[in-house]
Amino acid sequence: MSMADDVPRVPDDAADLDDARLAEIEEAAQRAAERYLEIEEEIAQTRQQFEVGAALNDEFNDRLEAIERRAKGEKARRDAQKSQAVKQGAQIAKDAKGLGAGLTIAYAIIGLPLAGAGIGWLLDRAGGGTLFVTVGTLLGAALGIAMALYLLNRENSGP
Repeated sequence: MSMADDVPRVPDDAADLDDARLAEIEEAAQRAAERYLEIEEEIAQTRQQFEVGAALNDEFNDRLEAIERRAKGEKARRDAQKSQAVKQGAQIAKDAKGLGAGLTIAYAIIGLPLAGAGIGWLLDRAGGGTLFVTVGTLLGAALGIAMALYLLNRENSGP
């Protein structure tokens, strides 16, 4: 027996099966190659979209930073205006307090002598003399000056 006799002979039907299987494998390989090319194309498109998206993202970030800068500037301006309004309000309150104190003193200096004169006139009319008008006016003037000094002292020593 020779070595060629040891190798089993493949019947022709088996060779046809191998050819069919080989054709099937080649067809599958062709489909796999086509799918690979499709995937490569999809990857290229995705990269291109990513680059466009990255550019849009950069533009978005630039716009967002510009808006944030503007917002910070507006907040600083608003805070400055608020601070200025508070200072002006405090100044107006201080001015109003001073005006109120000044008017109170003026009313005391003018009103108390007039009130004293009025009370004196009523007493003179009831009693028939003229002394009480003078005394009431002087007494009212003294009380008016005392009250004005008290109010000035209270205004200057208070907060």
